[in-house]
Amino acid sequence: MHQNILFDRVRNLIESYDFSKPFSGYLKELFKLNPKMGARDRRETRDFCYHFLRLGNNLNDEKFHTKLAVASFLCSNSESQSLSILLSEHSSLPINELNSELNKKIEIVKGLFPDFDPLNIFPDKELLSDEVDVNSFCNSFLIQPRVYIRIRKKYTVEVRSELKELEIPFDETDDQVLSFAPMQKLEHLKSYDNGFFEIQDLNSQKISNFLEPKKNDVWWDACAASGGKSLALIDKEEDIHLLATDVRENILKNYSIRMRKVGFQGFNTQMIDLSKKSIDPSERFEGILADVPCTGSGTWSRSPENLLKNHRAKVTEIFQPLQRKIVHNVINHLRAGGILIYSTCSVFKAENEENVDYFLKNLPLKLKQKELLKGYEKKSDSLFVASFEKVSVN
Repeated sequence: MHQNILFDRVRNLIESYDFSKPFSGYLKELFKLNPKMGARDRRETRDFCYHFLRLGNNLNDEKFHTKLAVASFLCSNSESQSLSILLSEHSSLPINELNSELNKKIEIVKGLFPDFDPLNIFPDKELLSDEVDVNSFCNSFLIQPRVYIRIRKKYTVEVRSELKELEIPFDETDDQVLSFAPMQKLEHLKSYDNGFFEIQDLNSQKISNFLEPKKNDVWWDACAASGGKSLALIDKEEDIHLLATDVRENILKNYSIRMRKVGFQGFNTQMIDLSKKSIDPSERFEGILADVPCTGSGTWSRSPENLLKNHRAKVTEIFQPLQRKIVHNVINHLRAGGILIYSTCSVFKAENEENVDYFLKNLPLKLKQKELLKGYEKKSDSLFVASFEKVSVN
C-alpha cells in the first residue's frame, strides 16, 4: 500500500511540474506543505522523481510506472523494498543486476525495450561542442554526480580531522580536493562555518589553474554569483583588491558574507546589469572574471528536468547575445596586457567556441588558452574556460 501511494505521488509530481522553477525548489515547496511526511518518504519521493527525469525523452509511449521502473533500474545500485516492488510489478527487469556496471544494465534494458536509446536522454545534441564524447556524455546522466569540496591551503588537517571524527567517508583527488557521495550534507560542519573549505564542483575548482593574480592587482569578478571563483583567486594571492558585480542584490549579500567568513576585506560590491551598461568608465583592472550567465547544460546531471525541454532558441536567441554584450561591456575596463577569463557551465558550442571566435574577431584580445573541462566521466560538472590577454590598440 505504501509503495502504491509513493509511485502515484511521483507520477503526480512529474505530471504537474510546469518548469517555472527548478525541480529541487518545486520538491522543497511540496515537502514544506506536507510537514508530516517522514524522512524516508521524502528521500524515496525525491530519488524516484530524479530517476524518472534522468531518462530524458526515452520510452514516452510506455506506461508511467514502467518507465519509472526502467529509470530506477538504471540509476540505482542497491535494492530497497520499494524498488523491488516497482521492478517486479511493473517490469521484468532483474533485481539481481542492480549492482552491475551501467553498460550491462543498458544492454539489459535495450533487450526488453528496443526503443530505449541513451542518446535520447540529452536534447539538442547537434549543439554540443565537437570535443564532447556524446555516448559517454548521455550515459553520465544516469549517474548522480558527487559532492566536491576545496579545502583552503591552511586548513587541510582541521577539515580531514573533523570528517574522520564524524565518520563521513570521502575520496580524495589531492590534499585539498575531496569528494563525497551524492546528497552528502556538509554545511553543518564546524570547519565549513569557519570558512576552512568551500563546496565547489571539481571542474569549477580547476578554473583556478587559469588565474594568475599578482600582489596589489585589482580584479573584477563581473558575474560574481556565489563567489567561488573569487575565493579561488584570493587563495592564490591574498594581497589584491576585488570588485564584485551581479544583477541580484541577494547574491551580492551572500558574496559579502562568504568573503568576510574567510577573513578577506579587500573587496567592494556593486549591483549592475552588464547586459545594459557598465561600471564607472574610469575603472581599470589587471584581470576580469566573466563567468557569464548560460544554459547551464554542463550541470544538468544535477538538474535533469532540463532534459525534457528543447533549448535551441534559448541558446541562440538569448544566451549567446547576452554573453557577447557582457564581454563587450567589460573589456574597456581591462588594462593592456591584462587577463580576461571567460567561462560558462555549458557544453554548447554557441556559448563556448563560437564566442571565443567572435571575441577574437571583434575585440582587442589574444587567446592564451581554452579548454572544455569534461566532468561526465568524473561524476562532476562540465565547464568551458578561455583566457585572453588584452592587446594594445594603436
